[in-house]
Amino acid sequence: MMGPRPALGMPGEKSKDFGGSSRRLASQLRPELLGAVTVLALAVISVGCAVLGPKILGRATDTIIAGAFSPAGINYGELNRILLLAAGLYVTSSVLQYLQAYLLAGVVQRTMSRLGARSRTRSTACRCATSTARPAVTCSAGSPTTSTTSPRACSSRSARCSRRSSPSWA
Repeated sequence: MMGPRPALGMPGEKSKDFGGSSRRLASQLRPELLGAVTVLALAVISVGCAVLGPKILGRATDTIIAGAFSPAGINYGELNRILLLAAGLYVTSSVLQYLQAYLLAGVVQRTMSRLGARSRTRSTACRCATSTARPAVTCSAGSPTTSTTSPRACSSRSARCSRRSSPSWA
């Protein structure tokens, strides 16, 4: 007998500060507020159309069954109208889903571009070692041969620093 299987991939981690993370995310999405609200509205309307589809098809089925057991037969005019309405709902739902995906991709790309630009401007700031556990930093504040591990030596904005053995995320 086999027990529960372990989950594949990395285990899920809980946010240490969900409220703070949510506020930061909201502030990053603030320039895209109109796009995000539009995406949300398109999603709700699209799902609404998709949910109404089976109900409309149920009415078409009722029309067929009622016509099959009546001497007058199936009312094809009414059936045609109901099926066209169902097809219209499904097409509308699909078009709205496409628009939603297109707008969402734009919102995500612009937001990530802003985050990347922000990260690049922060990474160009001078980083100097503040403890002996971190790798040495080479700084050039005027002369390219100046090498130091002192935080004060790299405090100017014009100084360019580069880590020798560790990436910036380490």
